[in-house]
Amino acid sequence: MIENARDVERSLPSGTLFSVDDGCALGTVATGSVEWVTAGLSLNNVSDLDAALSAVHRVLVPGGFLVFTIPHPCFEAPHAAWTETEDGTVRRVVGDYLSEGFWHSANPEGARRAGNQHRKLSTYLTALVRHGFRTEAVDEPTPDARVIAEQPQRAGLPPFMVLQARRA
Repeated sequence: MIENARDVERSLPSGTLFSVDDGCALGTVATGSVEWVTAGLSLNNVSDLDAALSAVHRVLVPGGFLVFTIPHPCFEAPHAAWTETEDGTVRRVVGDYLSEGFWHSANPEGARRAGNQHRKLSTYLTALVRHGFRTEAVDEPTPDARVIAEQPQRAGLPPFMVLQARRA
């Protein structure tokens, strides 16, 4: 993916730099050098959330932003499942929301078959505060039309949570 991004940058230069780094260290990024950090479906894959947030805080300028997405912790928890009600409606069974840690889906077709770190929403929010961030926005986007067409039961459930925080 990095090579594809670099190819695009060479053909349409924007000044963007791409590097491969450890998200819990960000060793290739200078302290206080960036205004925005985005983490798309990655903080749920690091075992040490505190190290990742500490690294992000270090590289951001004061007042800089962190925007990240995670699988919605309520609906993509360990042992979440689908069940059919008496009237034939398919509903989500939440699963073991309070059980934090690494897990993977037993469904060979499931998105979580490779595994990820499940954390409660409060764990993310408290970690942001602990590392000097102020939460400014939270969103739970509606699934797009393609997802709803393929999986109608997901129409009423946000698949992701998006958080925006500012470095104090």
